[in-house]
Amino acid sequence: LYHSPAIREIRIDVADGYEKQALEALKQISGNNSAIRRVSKIEAVSVMSGARTVMLVLGGGAALLLAFVGILNFINVMSMDITVRKMELAILESIGMEKRKVRRMLLFEGLGYAVMTLLLSATLGNGLSMAFSPCSNSRWITPRLLTRFFR
Repeated sequence: LYHSPAIREIRIDVADGYEKQALEALKQISGNNSAIRRVSKIEAVSVMSGARTVMLVLGGGAALLLAFVGILNFINVMSMDITVRKMELAILESIGMEKRKVRRMLLFEGLGYAVMTLLLSATLGNGLSMAFSPCSNSRWITPRLLTRFFR
């Protein structure tokens, strides 16, 4: 088949605990030969742990930013609700409702909105997360999603 036979790949299975020694021995044997490509489990794990840290930092930053925007949006909605309902609140005060009770009513409304939001985001968010968890498997995402969107 080939005019000059060549070794394309050599896989070496090393006993547990000897991975570093085997890697160092292979480095000495191959030297700086650019024609030899070496892929080691130890080197792959160190590269992937660095990538994992970057993803955690970026994901955590994005989550904090979204949480901050969500909290600001909630505060804006509640303050606009109070502004729009000034007439209703004035009527309630005029018929005898104390300001303390108005504040308490608004506090419980806000807490109700917050609890409903947390319940919906926890159930729907976790459901969507579980529905799309196969996307993290590179064998699934690469051929099906990427080829569909990037032709």
